[in-house]
Amino acid sequence: MVTMVDEDTPADGNEGRPPLISLRLPAALLSSLDDESRLGIDHGTVGSAGDGGDGSADAVGPSLTIAAGGTRDVHPLEATASDRSTEYYQSASTTEGANGSRDLYSIGRTNQQYTLKPKSAADLKEIGKKTRRLLEEERKKRKEIVRLDESDLPLPEKETAGGKNPPPDEDGKPPPKKTGRAAINPRKRKRLVASNVDGWIPDVDELVAAATTKEDRSNIVRLHGLPVGAKPEHVRKFFDGLNPSLIFVLPSFDSHINGWDADYDAVERKEAVVRRYPSNFRVYVEFTSVLVAEAAIERSGESMGFEATSTASEKRGFVGASISLSPVPKDVAAFLHEHLAIHTRKGERIFDTMKKNERRMGEAVAEMSWQMAKKRLKLKRHLKDKQTTSHDHLSEEYALPKDRSQYFELAKVYNRLIDTHERLELNSSVLLTHTFDPSLLEDSVHRITSAVSEWLLDEIEILARVLKESRLRMGI
Repeated sequence: MVTMVDEDTPADGNEGRPPLISLRLPAALLSSLDDESRLGIDHGTVGSAGDGGDGSADAVGPSLTIAAGGTRDVHPLEATASDRSTEYYQSASTTEGANGSRDLYSIGRTNQQYTLKPKSAADLKEIGKKTRRLLEEERKKRKEIVRLDESDLPLPEKETAGGKNPPPDEDGKPPPKKTGRAAINPRKRKRLVASNVDGWIPDVDELVAAATTKEDRSNIVRLHGLPVGAKPEHVRKFFDGLNPSLIFVLPSFDSHINGWDADYDAVERKEAVVRRYPSNFRVYVEFTSVLVAEAAIERSGESMGFEATSTASEKRGFVGASISLSPVPKDVAAFLHEHLAIHTRKGERIFDTMKKNERRMGEAVAEMSWQMAKKRLKLKRHLKDKQTTSHDHLSEEYALPKDRSQYFELAKVYNRLIDTHERLELNSSVLLTHTFDPSLLEDSVHRITSAVSEWLLDEIEILARVLKESRLRMGI
């Protein structure tokens, strides 16, 4: 919204002040303006019709003139009037000095508003191109900022036995300068950390190396080595400037998943002064785009704040702990976001949020949710230490029965699935297993429970079709 003072129009209804002009302009047009730009309003004129001599007149509507950089653009305007007048105010300081106060005073009222005519909206594309061109020119003027790691700093030149530098080569050129180390993987460079930051981080080189191509990466990243007691506020501060759209944690699952979890155990965690969560504490951060997520991954190795939970970290005055980040493939990210995500809560420790939601959904639902993940994402071959549960039969693959005995075994599985779904509805209530209103999906427990319920119904339907075809084929 742009408010201007019209000095050429009588000051009706504004107590002697010139009337105001209220302009509603697109952001693309405003972003193309600078300090040298000048705006002018033409209220329109009435001129003679020309050679016809019939006494008619041609009305010319109001227009906006923008003068900038030696160019002059004219945009036709459309005036709309309201039954009510809007009064505008401006703030001004009443006293000088640091303790001065500011008051509001009225600058006038108006019931008219000017907007760009629809036919001129097509010009906004050209305005947008001009704005992007100006931004690109400004970027080129900036000096490039290069971050130097310790390994990038050149070593001092060694002197020879005679106290002089090595002589130049045959062409008269000085010998090439030696750097600290040969070219190494940037992911393996250790960042310089402050004395009050715990620099231990989990090794995620294998996870990054085994990750999919950048084209298949998602807008979600995984956090490793999170300090105990971390809250969503600590995570958001770590990604300051990247504006995470969602922070979530997965339900507990003790098995190590190759390709998902960093490979470190309790013994290695003891090397860290600041206590860290184990590798199977799975916390993810969602960003607005894949490009922002890529920028976030570059912060791997930087330090995150935390609330001290151990005397060792308090005695040494640690205020930060380094963490690692890894990318997440699109298919995995989409499944986790829709079916397994427990949304964190502001002001509450992420671990506490996970445990509270697990108590609400029950141990059975948490186990079945991971059985669903194992089957949908084919995780069985990635499990390092397989642990048996009472719901392992849910993730089994079903083979087409070849004889009557296999058919009856598959029928038992079918009946067992039906019993499992019935127990789920009885223990979790219908309100959690069925979505009667889209707003219910904002509750993490409802979203996970209903996802498990729908998955069981899908499995039951698939088995019913297989059994039906088998009966027709075998004549049962």
